[in-house]
Amino acid sequence: MKQKITLFAIFLLFVSCKAQIIPVEQVIGNYDMVEEGQTNYIKDINNVLDDYVGTWIGNYNNKNYTFIITKTTIIFDEKYNIDADILLMKHLIAGSTTSDIIEDTTLLSDKDAHSSGLYFDRFSSGGLSYVFDYGGDYYDCGRMGEVVVTLFNDKTQMYLIMIQGHDTVVNYDEECPGGEVEQVLPTERIALTKK
Repeated sequence: MKQKITLFAIFLLFVSCKAQIIPVEQVIGNYDMVEEGQTNYIKDINNVLDDYVGTWIGNYNNKNYTFIITKTTIIFDEKYNIDADILLMKHLIAGSTTSDIIEDTTLLSDKDAHSSGLYFDRFSSGGLSYVFDYGGDYYDCGRMGEVVVTLFNDKTQMYLIMIQGHDTVVNYDEECPGGEVEQVLPTERIALTKK
């Protein structure tokens, strides 16, 4: 009997020390729930990220937008050995004609993608939105922030908006002689359709 109790205690210790897997949709707004040393994977257990994967197209202000979203696994935290499933987003922005390319990041490596996934968040609509960290070319000159995407219409369409961030450390006069650069991503909400 004593041996069974000892084995049960060892089993409980093993289970309680075992690293935890957290579903990606439960990490909302920040990473407060990710316990360092206890979590080893922020995983897309329920395949919720798959609904975003694909090519999304739309136009706004005489510009044609194509966003290509893929899913990948990254090392979220090397120190605590935490992996995470995230989305990466690359884009092609053209003027009114397809030969008028404003910016094309589709050929960048995943490591160099300008938009990489952060977490889910709840905004005024109440539904979940996915938030990307955005740092484009001319990051030091103001091309940075968050890109928020929200699925609608049976997940065949998606709203997208870039919320500009500001780096309080950058001295625009020294780093950017022309001042802040114009944003290439839409700073007003646009609707995209899955191709």
